[in-house]
Amino acid sequence: MAVIEALPPGDTLIASEQYGKSAWSNTAKITVRKQDGRLHSYFVKIITGELAESRVLGEYSCMLELWKTMANIVPRPLAQGRCQSIEASYYVGDYLEIDHRRPDAAKLGAKIAQLHRMSKSPTGQFGFHVTPYDGKLPLVADWDPSWVSFFGKLLKGVYQHDISANGYWKELDDAMELILTKTIPRLLGPLEDDGRTVKPCLIHGDLWEENIGTELRTGELYIFDSCAYYAHHESTYARLRS
Repeated sequence: MAVIEALPPGDTLIASEQYGKSAWSNTAKITVRKQDGRLHSYFVKIITGELAESRVLGEYSCMLELWKTMANIVPRPLAQGRCQSIEASYYVGDYLEIDHRRPDAAKLGAKIAQLHRMSKSPTGQFGFHVTPYDGKLPLVADWDPSWVSFFGKLLKGVYQHDISANGYWKELDDAMELILTKTIPRLLGPLEDDGRTVKPCLIHGDLWEENIGTELRTGELYIFDSCAYYAHHESTYARLRS
């Protein structure tokens, strides 16, 4: 019921059906009739569990930030909130008929580069205003003026997830300590030396083949299932498999 109430005024529900598969959620397609008689479809994601509300807020906020920056790069996000009849939270956005064939690499690269050029951090810093989630994993993305500092905290947060999932491993801990205290400052530090700066760019955060699709109707490329934040434009984040 909460999902239906979140739809634009005048939308009349016509049909709903399960759609796709997700390791972290249940997904569906709902079709409505607009006031002018047109049919329109929405994508719905339902997430359950202890962190459902913050995960949904994170995905909605990330997708909204991408859509506000460059509307033709993600399906339009519509709403998010708590379900009424079950302990779960929902995300609603426009539904697109997506083909997951290999995307045109040049077109994808040009579109991502345009996103990076157009984006502007609201604080002038690296990070995000809510916690972004990669699947069920929260990322450390507090605002930070330094890319070196921000990246170190992001990586340390990922490592702490690994410890929680797989237990402590001294050799890995020793290696991580060297990376955080020696490698990152040595490799990234020069980017901020002698008055140099790095522009915080809005990135998708988990850009891999399953999160990229081509709309069948227009041939337009879209990215989705985002855990966006402002980072170095060449930054990426590989999901931690637990």
